[in-house]
Amino acid sequence: MNTNTPQKKLAEELDRIAARYESQFAGMPRSSRNVDELDTIIDETKGILARIESIPEAVRPPDLGELAETARRNVAIYQRERALILDAVRVGPAYERFSILATSANFVFARYRRHFAGKSRVSRDLGLLDEMIEDLESIEEAMQGVIAEAKKGTGASELAKDVKLVKSSLEMYRSERTQIAKARKDGTPEERASLMAQLANDQFRIYANHFSDKSRVTRRPALLIRVIDQLGTIREMMLGLKKGGLTGVNDDNLGIVERNLETYKKELEEIRAARKEVGFSDLLGLLGGAANTVFEAYRAEFAGQDRKTRDLDRLSALCDELGDLRRQMIEVGRAHESASNDSNIDVISAQLGGFELEWDNITLAKK
Repeated sequence: MNTNTPQKKLAEELDRIAARYESQFAGMPRSSRNVDELDTIIDETKGILARIESIPEAVRPPDLGELAETARRNVAIYQRERALILDAVRVGPAYERFSILATSANFVFARYRRHFAGKSRVSRDLGLLDEMIEDLESIEEAMQGVIAEAKKGTGASELAKDVKLVKSSLEMYRSERTQIAKARKDGTPEERASLMAQLANDQFRIYANHFSDKSRVTRRPALLIRVIDQLGTIREMMLGLKKGGLTGVNDDNLGIVERNLETYKKELEEIRAARKEVGFSDLLGLLGGAANTVFEAYRAEFAGQDRKTRDLDRLSALCDELGDLRRQMIEVGRAHESASNDSNIDVISAQLGGFELEWDNITLAKK
């Protein structure tokens, strides 16, 4: 059997180019990277993509279609890295730390678009919004610290623009939180009971997406605490409706919430116990493995697929899970320096950026 097919040759060539990128750019200090070499990598990848696209889609083998999607994604990653390298050279040493903060802020903005923009206020997750507000507050403080250390001039001025964006977003999120809390007080007892059921289901969905059948070691305890806190608030509101005389379905829903609360509290203890037994290097390996599982799910369910047929909620869940893994890697990195962890964070950041962009593209395709 002849295994030396054109598809195989192109895939191997693409892999060799990606290996050059990994060895020379991934996880490396951006201010010292060679942009000319990266331009060569970009041009060679575009060349492979052009060769694939020269074959009419009607006769293009499926394997080549998947390879084209990989080439496009790689070009996007390389071009993003090129822009970041130029920024790093212009701004100076402070850029490396600042860029991680700016990327984290961009991911918060993307989560807001997915979970809040254009959605009914009354049904939004206040726990998630509180977490996003806390994230931006920490990011703003850290950005200000970097700017204080940076030399004054063009670089510091450009960094200050990002801080201004974070500040304005914080103001909007805080205002939105007030409006959401206010909207929840409206409606008849029956309408509020229905809302509480919907909000509870949303928390159950977070548990199903992030915790069910997943390795306990790779799960973030703070996320489960957030879910438990939200369900506790929902339980109190359901109890208030019950004391006000509402019965029937509200009583049934209250029982479901209370049973799940007990389950989640026990699971939280199991997660904490599991994480205590794992060393630093093992934890990083497990987090990397969990990220690879998310990558595989994305490739199977979204890469090369008709965007109009894709499930936005499923992609949003993958974005959230990958973002949670990135957060954990950054937190571990603060306590234990690791070049491999830094490299993994860069890879995950690039992939998550691609996921978020695909969510936007699918949204547009469905309009």
